[in-house]
Amino acid sequence: CSSDLYNKALAIASPLASANPDDLKIRHTVAEAHLRIASLLPFSGRTAEGLQHVEETVKIYQDMMRADPDNPDLRLDISNAYETQGDILGGMQSVSLGRIDDAATAYEESLKVLPELPQSHQLASRVARGRAVLTTKLADLQRQRSPEDALQRYHEAIGMAEELSCSNPNDQKARGLIATLLNKIAYTQQ
Repeated sequence: CSSDLYNKALAIASPLASANPDDLKIRHTVAEAHLRIASLLPFSGRTAEGLQHVEETVKIYQDMMRADPDNPDLRLDISNAYETQGDILGGMQSVSLGRIDDAATAYEESLKVLPELPQSHQLASRVARGRAVLTTKLADLQRQRSPEDALQRYHEAIGMAEELSCSNPNDQKARGLIATLLNKIAYTQQ
């Protein structure tokens, strides 16, 4: 089972990270193991335990960011951790903890930490896709309470995805996101 391997990696890497707190690579390995475990646990009915693992991931990345706040890779990593936290709190409908407001806060934090990069940067499309996906997840949370606000966010996200697709016509993920958003808009307008 994958979670067993991640737990073994965590058991090996955690003491190394404690003994070598300046070793960012090993700390990143610990954070990633926690994040992978956090992503798996909700699907085996252990959502609260998954939340503990993602909170540990966030804590590790926050600490690492204090040392290197402008590192775009690290900012993407912590954004991913906040997104996973949002999914566990209230985003993944059937396996989440149902804490919609807390999920929205995590998604907003995920958006906030995404780096601002020039379009020529190698990570620019990943950041743009992240913004579109997070905006979509926020709209999904709003759909029950305020369909009008959700529609506004979906349109914002589709604009981001279309811009991404125009800048790289071969980006299949951007086109897939556009199709998903069109479906969400149609569903919300019903």
